[in-house]
Amino acid sequence: MSYADIYYPTFPVPNPVSISFVEGTQNQFTVSWAAVPGAVGYNVYGSPSINTRNLLTPAPIAITSFTYSITPYISRDIAWSIWVSWLDSHAVETLLSSDPISFSNQLHPFYPATSPQSTVFGQDMIFEPAMAYYANEIRRRHKVMLENDGEDYDVYLRRWTGKDCPHDDERRASDPDYNTLTKCPYCFGTGILGGFYDKLVIKFRYNDVPQHRITFTSQGVVYGHDFNSWTLWTPILREQDVLVHKTTGDRFMLAETAKSSWRGAVTQQKLKLLSLQTGDIRYTITDAAIAAALSSGGTLPYEKPTIWG
Repeated sequence: MSYADIYYPTFPVPNPVSISFVEGTQNQFTVSWAAVPGAVGYNVYGSPSINTRNLLTPAPIAITSFTYSITPYISRDIAWSIWVSWLDSHAVETLLSSDPISFSNQLHPFYPATSPQSTVFGQDMIFEPAMAYYANEIRRRHKVMLENDGEDYDVYLRRWTGKDCPHDDERRASDPDYNTLTKCPYCFGTGILGGFYDKLVIKFRYNDVPQHRITFTSQGVVYGHDFNSWTLWTPILREQDVLVHKTTGDRFMLAETAKSSWRGAVTQQKLKLLSLQTGDIRYTITDAAIAAALSSGGTLPYEKPTIWG
């Protein structure tokens, strides 16, 4: 009896697709798979979110090893997801695997020899091949829960490195501290040109019933909508990332982000959503606004403090 018979139908079988970084680079990786009999071409899809598939091959390719460069380079905290499909002579497209391959899920730290049980008790009580099954099954169940009970959001991941914003103080032009004008349309208050990466579509689910609060202060009305949420294991989220509710358009800043993991495999992320107030510059973030800011970076001079005259 095989492991697949014991844990059918969700016991993992090896993904027919594999990926590996190109040595000596930070932003290139190779996608490889075995040839499919009868295939006339292959398509490669990729995404930093497992909820979307972006076509990476403008036209079907005949090769079975495909190298892709991520431009611009983005943090390797993102677990890139890759799918490969094959096409027959009638242009019918079939995925080699509906589960994406990524650098995190193609590694198996559980078996056979990477983490063997070193005691008789462990060898008798812990079935090592099942450990990878459990890790993948936890992720699958989280994905199913979100697909059935989650809500769609656009997420803008905040930039933490990059060209400093030209609206920064001229005295810091050669040594920026990434701290600039709150209302700046070129960095959206981050101090880094562009401020954020293009949006991704991901799903979130609330842990508790969210509460709406309206507080009257001497500065005006403050709108509150803070609640705990959770999402999948990729992309890795950090504080100050921005979420946009796909239905209502409400915007939130992430806070208190944390990762839940098991034996080193991240299974889900928990975080708090803090409502952005009306008039916040981050309400103006769009893919087009980010592109406009990046394209204007070389033409904008640093601001000179008015005290300089």
